[in-house]
Amino acid sequence: MKHPIVWPGPSRPAHSVADPIRLGLWQDLDEIEYTIVGHHLQIMGKTGAGKSIGGAWNYLAEVVSRADVAVFAADITKGEQTLGPLREALHRFETTKDGTRKMLSELHAQVNPRTDHLAAKGLATWKPGCGLTYWLVWLEEFPDIFDALPDKEQEAFLSMLKAIRSAGGTIVMSLQRSDYTQMPTLARGQLAKMCFGVDNTQDASFGLSEAQQDAGARPELWASKQPGMAYLDAPSIPDGRIALPLRTYAWGIDTAGNFDDRQASQAMRAHAAAHPAAAKTVDTTTAWLSRLTGGPGALGAPAAPAALDAPRHDRPDNATGHDHRDESEEDMQNVTGEYLSTDDPDPGVRAGIDDEIPDIDDGGPPPITFTGPPRQMTNEERGAVLMARLHQIYDAGGREVGTGDFKDLWESTDISRAWFQKQMKRLSAAGIIGPYDDDRQRYPLPQRPAA
Repeated sequence: MKHPIVWPGPSRPAHSVADPIRLGLWQDLDEIEYTIVGHHLQIMGKTGAGKSIGGAWNYLAEVVSRADVAVFAADITKGEQTLGPLREALHRFETTKDGTRKMLSELHAQVNPRTDHLAAKGLATWKPGCGLTYWLVWLEEFPDIFDALPDKEQEAFLSMLKAIRSAGGTIVMSLQRSDYTQMPTLARGQLAKMCFGVDNTQDASFGLSEAQQDAGARPELWASKQPGMAYLDAPSIPDGRIALPLRTYAWGIDTAGNFDDRQASQAMRAHAAAHPAAAKTVDTTTAWLSRLTGGPGALGAPAAPAALDAPRHDRPDNATGHDHRDESEEDMQNVTGEYLSTDDPDPGVRAGIDDEIPDIDDGGPPPITFTGPPRQMTNEERGAVLMARLHQIYDAGGREVGTGDFKDLWESTDISRAWFQKQMKRLSAAGIIGPYDDDRQRYPLPQRPAA
């Protein structure tokens, strides 16, 4: 397990994507059998830990060999570097902000028509043979993609994240550190977890599920020293294996047993050429959304299917992805469901809709008390809060810090985010914390801060 394991080829070519895919080997040398259909996935790991070639390449090499799936991918940060060798096997690959925004908007606009199609067949979720091509939406360096979306498009993406699973789609978000500043909390709660090597225990807490942490998974022991090693907690993975180390397959191993990135790229390009997206039979909407290399749609998309010609008022607009329904409708449905499924706290209390509501006696205490505004803090108190949080992070094993680590404080006290940013710069200038890392957008903690 300490050495690269050569990729043995696709496990079930021409089968359905609903069949398990093979990503590598568990530590006990059993093959990893993982079903990707029906949920979303977060892949996290530091630079050099293997999340791109070990994670992305092994997932996608298996998926593109299956008959009933199309991959829509985007990477606006590294462009062709990670996913470029796979381009011929991808139905669409965007490397610009505008192209990615347009792709996500068009995918979102087709979620409701897809669920309508499934409902007409009596299906609550996607099944093989249902007439729809399964969608795998792969987003490399996800924080940069999400930041590139305007606020309304961010809301639309989160809405699609909730709905696309039942419409026959999986979204994979790959990133280096899934903290509160890089991954929306709403999204992180819906994701299965695959975690490669990380720097410290604090980073590990963002890449692992609570169950994995409780079971003793420790990806910080690998960092980038053993690329390809990871943990996986997802549907279809037995509970006894979620904290068992695994190793993904390696591509491009030379005669000495070492990794060779040029050989790896050549091997992946050959695999993609053997499973071109243009050779697959897909549904009409998938064909319209595709931008194929060397096949139909390469010089322009085919004519739009009928579902795209005339947007209905009960489904998202084709051009913008905007839902014409009352924006509060979904929230109201959620609230109604909550009350319908919650026990009545006092069944003895009964009232009719026309019953009079008595007034409160004059001079009596109000029935509800409200929390007052946050107490104004002195500069000394603010400084003490800042240093206490730095100590807390360091003592927990964290060796870097960013403004986002203080989010709960600027939301619950009168200390602003700008104040934290200013003080971090001052602490860095004084040598109490390390210099700012532009790539990671964080400050190192080389020693326990003291001021």
